[in-house]
Amino acid sequence: MKEKMNDLFAKNKKWILTFIGIFMVATAGIGIYFAAEKMGEMTQEEAEAIVRDDHNGEVLSFAREWEWEFGNPSTIKMAIKTENSYEEIEMDASTGQILHRETNHLLSSLNKPVSGKPSTSIAPVIMPEEAIELALDEVTGSVKEIELDEEDHNIIYELEIEEGSREYNVHVDAMTGSILMVSTES
Repeated sequence: MKEKMNDLFAKNKKWILTFIGIFMVATAGIGIYFAAEKMGEMTQEEAEAIVRDDHNGEVLSFAREWEWEFGNPSTIKMAIKTENSYEEIEMDASTGQILHRETNHLLSSLNKPVSGKPSTSIAPVIMPEEAIELALDEVTGSVKEIELDEEDHNIIYELEIEEGSREYNVHVDAMTGSILMVSTES
């Protein structure tokens, strides 16, 4: 019996060693993956705590995006609801630094000053209700959404205005009140 086993091993030695090698490499790869995943990355609970503490918001969704290129941080994307808005936040998964913030204001809260700001620390001069008036001077219809955003280092309001079957997108400069763009979709 021992001779048969030795004979079988000798005939299939190459296949057996190949299988063992593949198994070892796969096991090491999985270990490295999970070690790298945890190294320096904040947990979901830590990221949500930052949002709750700093932005007084309730986390509606949480997603982690992995960057495999050297030097690029992994990011965490969260949708949060605050008293006056819904916000989409992108944060560095290692440091908790806010990389991008997009705010969608609730129409019922437009009589209050803007509470959320884009990633720059400059507050808009034009209030949301003023941006609505300026946009409605350009096109007629009803405002469906207003969002404070940052584009090319400028703070702008992006408005969606609906009139019948048409939808207009109007961009208003949040610092000067100038109309930057009007586009329409049918």
